[in-house]
Amino acid sequence: MFGDYDELDSTFQKEKKIKIFINGNPLSNPMQLKITNSVRFKDIHRQLDEKYPGYFKELKLFNQEGVELNSDDLQYIKNGAQLFASAGEDFDSNSTFSEYDMVKELGQGGFGKVLLGVHRATKDKVAIKVVKTNLIGNAQDIDMVFREAEIMKSLNHKNIVKIKNCFTLQNMQVVFIMEYLEGGELLARLEEQKRFTEQEAKGYFRQIADAMSYCHRNKLIHRDLKLENILLTSSQSNEVKIIDFGIAGSIANVNIDNLDAGSLRYMAPEVLSQKITKLTSAIDVWAMGIILYCMLVGELPFYAESNSVSRDLICEGNYTIPPQISKTLSPECKNCLKSMLDTNPETRISTVDLVNHPWLSEKKLYEQFEEHKESSLNEEEVSNNKKQNEIPQMLKQTAAQKSANRQSGSLNSKTVYQNKINVLPNPKPASSFRSNSNNHFAAKNLGSSSTQVNTRIPTKSTFLKK
Repeated sequence: MFGDYDELDSTFQKEKKIKIFINGNPLSNPMQLKITNSVRFKDIHRQLDEKYPGYFKELKLFNQEGVELNSDDLQYIKNGAQLFASAGEDFDSNSTFSEYDMVKELGQGGFGKVLLGVHRATKDKVAIKVVKTNLIGNAQDIDMVFREAEIMKSLNHKNIVKIKNCFTLQNMQVVFIMEYLEGGELLARLEEQKRFTEQEAKGYFRQIADAMSYCHRNKLIHRDLKLENILLTSSQSNEVKIIDFGIAGSIANVNIDNLDAGSLRYMAPEVLSQKITKLTSAIDVWAMGIILYCMLVGELPFYAESNSVSRDLICEGNYTIPPQISKTLSPECKNCLKSMLDTNPETRISTVDLVNHPWLSEKKLYEQFEEHKESSLNEEEVSNNKKQNEIPQMLKQTAAQKSANRQSGSLNSKTVYQNKINVLPNPKPASSFRSNSNNHFAAKNLGSSSTQVNTRIPTKSTFLKK
């Protein structure tokens, strides 16, 4: 409510420009007024009556959250504020979108819809998601929607999708106004390229690691990290952002009964074995290991046709990197992957240590990645081998020291990467990364069986996944 208000100016006569939209008519042109802190209700009423003769016999003013303003509130209105005027009726939630032109509907379901909007002044594109919580019925699912709203408002990181505005209307609708990510899923790019070179994977993964380290430092666990939840800002960019915090939870506040939330093929072994007693950030790190493996190899590390076999493979934790790919990867890269796919959550690397891992700690990593984004696969491999020989001696020593310190344990990279699992005759390609709908957290799909609205951010190429 306080977002539209300003401190009292000492002169009490500071001129401010405001826009007033007609309540319930989001496509109407706003009336622009100049007011001072001494403005009165009747002053605004008079100016509105001049433009709309006889319409406002009774005037009510609302802010963007739908809160009705009284005469005392007017002196605190900020310069540039947007208000909504009604002729006595209650606030219409559609008025919230008055600053945007609605280009098209991106999706609709039983519990809401998502719209593509363009800001009238800046021309910026946004995704506007409206969830009608009063129609959901399930208390847990409703709580998830409100939780996502609170979480997203609190996050501020360049690799996490930005929420421009998020609020709850009086009719229990939750509105998310989000940046519009036009590049689509990272998964789609991976499917197109089959797999990424080490240098490409490193560029993407460093961004993911930075974002998740930020979340974990703020005591937040994503719980549903997967390639579908990593989007590109545009088709020409290599910048990625993490989305879909619908089932995220605080490290200090979690319902143990819901620990199986997420997608099966990215779940940590301690979750699947049901031995977990508390939620920790280690489950996100495991999912990050799955993501990195998929980027490097082009297939899932623990794939099986049935869910039960997949669970067994994940809990065992044994995986292999195809020899023809393994020989192209640096020791630092393999060690980084191994440290994440550790079946013991107590010894699994943390995101704080991960961002400082020798494989990821090179300076100007993202800039190097951008310089090579136009290179072909063979050019990338040659460049990558050259760069590996140019790694600062200090990083090489650090990697050697860490390896020496762990020689006596089961984390010796020379033995771990020789462990084999029973590989299927036909390794599953990148397209198998897409989560089966039966493995989705039920509350994510907030719509009908035919057309659904979920808590994901819509993109041009991928809005809803079955």
